[in-house]
Amino acid sequence: MTAIIIILSIIAFIAVLINIPVRMKIYVKYNNSEFVNDYKIKYGFITIKKKKQKSHNETETDSAPKKKTKNKPSNIIRFIKTNIKDIKRLISDVLKYTSKKLIRIEMLSLKSQIGTDDAMNTALSYGSASAVLYNSLGVLEKQVKIKHMDIDFQPDFTQEKIFIEFTSIIRTKIYNVFGLAVLALHRAWPIIKKRG
Repeated sequence: MTAIIIILSIIAFIAVLINIPVRMKIYVKYNNSEFVNDYKIKYGFITIKKKKQKSHNETETDSAPKKKTKNKPSNIIRFIKTNIKDIKRLISDVLKYTSKKLIRIEMLSLKSQIGTDDAMNTALSYGSASAVLYNSLGVLEKQVKIKHMDIDFQPDFTQEKIFIEFTSIIRTKIYNVFGLAVLALHRAWPIIKKRG
């Protein structure tokens, strides 16, 4: 009898741990010279924080000018255009998972600017990116509850640049976080391998 009580107590404890809501804040900022990645995960009384900042100007050496050309906005836009099917599949699978697993988005904010060395290419790139972005947001809004959303996406015809500032606060269960991370990595891995 004592063994059954201990087993049931352990199962109840695990069930409580699994169902404690997780609150994640994700912040990503990218421009031509700087990448900032910041996240905060709150699970019950546990808080995990990490901030990573990488500047191409600080890390650049004589032997590493290739990285700068690889991260040029026009090269990034070309890479996205050639891998658009894989990127769409990644976005689609992530959206399906979030809708099925009752992930709630408390806040979603995106500020972005895109520009190339040619006005026509900027217009075409902005049009393509807008179609993917706003279609994805439309699907996401239909399937997942979003309390607050702020989107500001603009073309920049004056200079070659890519600027993205993304902030999101997500509320879900711990097992959904791991499931979403595994799914996203599985779908993103072929794209990451091509990027190098």
